[in-house]
Amino acid sequence: MRNVIQDVLAAEAEAKGLLQEAQREAEALVQAGREAAARRVAQSRAEARAEAERIVTAAAARAADQEREHLAETGRALESGIRLDAEAHSRAVAGVAAAVLGLRA
Repeated sequence: MRNVIQDVLAAEAEAKGLLQEAQREAEALVQAGREAAARRVAQSRAEARAEAERIVTAAAARAADQEREHLAETGRALESGIRLDAEAHSRAVAGVAAAVLGLRA
């Protein structure tokens, strides 16, 4: 009977050891999974950040191009609207000259 009890106790101790080893392995696997997930999250964030920066840079360049085109178009519209005939041009030049020379009061 004593042998049977010793065999049962030995089997119980072996089972506890196997259970502890399985728990350590499970914890190691969980930790490895967490680390892999954290790496993937960091990589995804870096990729998203880089893509966002690329989009913002492209949008800023497009906005600058549109602004330049709008200013050029406005300049062309102003120039086309400021066409003076010869008589108006002569009066304007005479008026400016007179003002610069102090001939008008």
